[in-house]
Amino acid sequence: MTVSTRGIVAGLIVGLIASASAYAVQSISKLAVAPERLEFKKVIFGKTALTEYGSFKVKNAGSTALMATVGLPATSNFRVIQGLGTTEIEPKAFLAVTVEFAPNAPGTFYDSILVSSDATGGYPLKTVDLHGSAIGVKVSPTPTATGTPTPTVTVTPTATPTNVTTIDAPNRTDMVYDSQRQVLYITSGSQVLRYSTSSNLFLSPVSLGGTLIGLDLSPDQNVLAVADETVMSLDLVYLPTADSGDVTVVKLPISAGTDEVGLFDVAFGSDSMVYASGALPAGWSGWSWLRKIDPNTGNATIIGGEQVTNYTILRASGDRHVVGICQGDISDGRWGAIDVDTGAVDFRDWYVEGTSWYNYEMAVANGGQQFALPTYGGLFIYDDTYTKIYTLGQYATVFFDGVAYSPATGQLYATLDGSNAINIYDPVTFEQIGALYTGEVFPDNGNGEFSSGILRFSPDGSLLFVSVPGGIEYLKLF
Repeated sequence: MTVSTRGIVAGLIVGLIASASAYAVQSISKLAVAPERLEFKKVIFGKTALTEYGSFKVKNAGSTALMATVGLPATSNFRVIQGLGTTEIEPKAFLAVTVEFAPNAPGTFYDSILVSSDATGGYPLKTVDLHGSAIGVKVSPTPTATGTPTPTVTVTPTATPTNVTTIDAPNRTDMVYDSQRQVLYITSGSQVLRYSTSSNLFLSPVSLGGTLIGLDLSPDQNVLAVADETVMSLDLVYLPTADSGDVTVVKLPISAGTDEVGLFDVAFGSDSMVYASGALPAGWSGWSWLRKIDPNTGNATIIGGEQVTNYTILRASGDRHVVGICQGDISDGRWGAIDVDTGAVDFRDWYVEGTSWYNYEMAVANGGQQFALPTYGGLFIYDDTYTKIYTLGQYATVFFDGVAYSPATGQLYATLDGSNAINIYDPVTFEQIGALYTGEVFPDNGNGEFSSGILRFSPDGSLLFVSVPGGIEYLKLF
């Protein structure tokens, strides 16, 4: 029998089509998790942070979309802080899940998280086992929202003000003190106000136009850098070198990134460079860039390799060798630091490395040895390795608006929300060692930057300035 070549080819084509059709019918979604067991670091009460974190991935190992649901642990010692609930996962993609271990007492703890799905291939249910332990004696029987210890915080009803001087500046935003000229500079609308602490009188303002937000003074105290959120330029105010004389204003144009319309905040480093965060239109949420700007040449370089949120504030340490990055308008509480000496930029992103709360203010100790970030969940203290070492206050009941480290003593000052108290803490033991009182109560700031309760020291630490409703108050400490 003779078989034509055409018949063989046709048969092969039909077979291939049939095989392809069968393969298409077999497209599946497939659930996988890795690892399937989380071992948390041991918590030692009184010696380590009382919160540890672990993470696992929920993967779709199939070829069609997968709906996966991450459930809750059964006990309060473990909590899912990222990835909880139902998520659609595309083929070959994964969902990152972060789990917090915050033991309420010493002991060994076991739990599990059930991950369910609509997987059409393999088994649709997976379990991730959890194991953690704690030893020692817990300092406080009541953990904060993050599980770190809550030391005693004195909450004083409105007390008699300490000897304060009030500055009437109802539209104030940011402020910085010039000890050479004994002048406090205040951004207020389109002007920089100048207030003399020697006469307790306002000098003539510097009109720059736009909407001025953050400002800072150069290490030699001769140049003022000002951020305007409506114009993509850096305003530099060259100050007179004598008691009299005019200021000189220079506006350095900056190339805008996508959606950027201005600068939000600025900070001088010890290298006399200006570090700046970009601004989007007022009220927008989105992403901007960090820049290092040479005030002498106008050269602006994007730094960090990743964008930051709108409303990012920058806080230099007292020695200006580290500039803290406090990102606003995002719930994972992103923050970080710029090492001025090396140029390295570290970002603390997502819920494991961030504060897990909306940030609005920050303080940096000399050399970046310590960072303080107040949130609605408490005042979080981190060391120079970015490890959280303490929490002052307690979620929703005792929290702080502003923070600053004294350049004279290194002590931590913090304004207590809902009171007129500025609490003072030992930076090693975190025990409260004193308090000062303003003439105004600090209202809830709504997680907003540059609100009431913001603290600024003079370079030598002898004067303390604090924003209050309607203006600013300052106290002479020595």
